[in-house]
Amino acid sequence: MTVYSLGEAFVEFVKKGGGNLATVGEFYGPFPSGAPAITVSAVSRMGGRSRLSAVVGEDEFGKAFSERLRSDGVDVSSLRYTKKRTTGMSFVSYSGDTRTFLFHARDSATALLKPEDVDLTDASVLHVSGSSLAMGWSMAAAVRKAIGEAAKKGVALSFDPNVRPEVMDERTISEIRRYCQRADFLFISEEDAANLFGKLDEGSLKSMSREAGATVVLKRGRRGATVFERGEELRVPAYRVEVVDPTGAGDWFAGSFLAAVESGKDQGWAGRFASAAAAISVTAVSPMDGPRDPQEVVDFMNSHPQAEEE
Repeated sequence: MTVYSLGEAFVEFVKKGGGNLATVGEFYGPFPSGAPAITVSAVSRMGGRSRLSAVVGEDEFGKAFSERLRSDGVDVSSLRYTKKRTTGMSFVSYSGDTRTFLFHARDSATALLKPEDVDLTDASVLHVSGSSLAMGWSMAAAVRKAIGEAAKKGVALSFDPNVRPEVMDERTISEIRRYCQRADFLFISEEDAANLFGKLDEGSLKSMSREAGATVVLKRGRRGATVFERGEELRVPAYRVEVVDPTGAGDWFAGSFLAAVESGKDQGWAGRFASAAAAISVTAVSPMDGPRDPQEVVDFMNSHPQAEEE
């Protein structure tokens, strides 16, 4: 199985000490980022195969992004470089459990991704982040083309709604709802489920799994996850760690889950493995930092008992 993804390619800056992004402060970074990129990085580091289509500038940030993916084992042959614009950037600040983002995207290199960049060659899974639909019309068109081609070629669709209210309108939200219904693997957070469907209804997610024959994962943050597989329900408790940087945890979960499924593991083991990988990822500042290989995650699972469900 090769997981193919496409979408935004950023470097991220994190405000030291949190606070309002409008106030003067120090920032950590640049950290290679972007939901599709984090996911394929996790797939490859967790033993799977992955490839990414994205656009970065011919600048130092673009170099940092591509070198990071390459070092993680991602196939970067579909990565495109441009002199027309600089690499995309995002800025984030934390205040307790609240994150504030500021994106430099639509006027950056990342927004130049176009339908002609789509290449599903050898892909068995297409992973899409809903955030990619809000990064400009060209990228959105590329994502729609990829989803359409995947359906024609029998390529499974993995979808994370990844709702970003900062950059999304109601039309985009409606489109994301439709893709949730079409996905073979749906990784949805409690917050996204509430934003998209008005309320969190686990019964509906279970029915969606049963009727569509899909794997639906409800990501519940500090309370773990629930995996619905063809109508069956499995609770996956979280691992207790000290959270340093939660950005990318959901992408780590999705990538690690897909890698585990590729290796032949059942859904329950994949859920626990993904939960552990995501837990490790939040202990460092940088969305792509996390476990280096599957054995590190297995060792973590054996030495860190899962927390009791709240």
